[in-house]
Amino acid sequence: KEWADKSRRDMQDSRGLEHDPPPLYHHESKPIREEVEDFVIDICDDEHAMVRGELVKAGKEAYLWLRDYFVDSPGVVVSNKAHFLELAERWQYDPCERTDARP
Repeated sequence: KEWADKSRRDMQDSRGLEHDPPPLYHHESKPIREEVEDFVIDICDDEHAMVRGELVKAGKEAYLWLRDYFVDSPGVVVSNKAHFLELAERWQYDPCERTDARP
């Protein structure tokens, strides 16, 4: 809650908004609808390892670009740089691997 409030204030200040931006809501997973159930995959299944590898590779490149270029670019306001980068850093890891095996 505290982080969300700070982000909203920073957005308001950096954009010169006269009114408060709408609140940030917590995302909650929803059950899979029956009509799409047959199309759902488990990305952690071995058969998807190659695709997952490509996604992780793209995630690492995106994280490095965000860290090395984006967050310090002129005109870019990141409300909580450390938290933002902490979240983006996770993109370079396979979400299906054990977290205790990471460097």
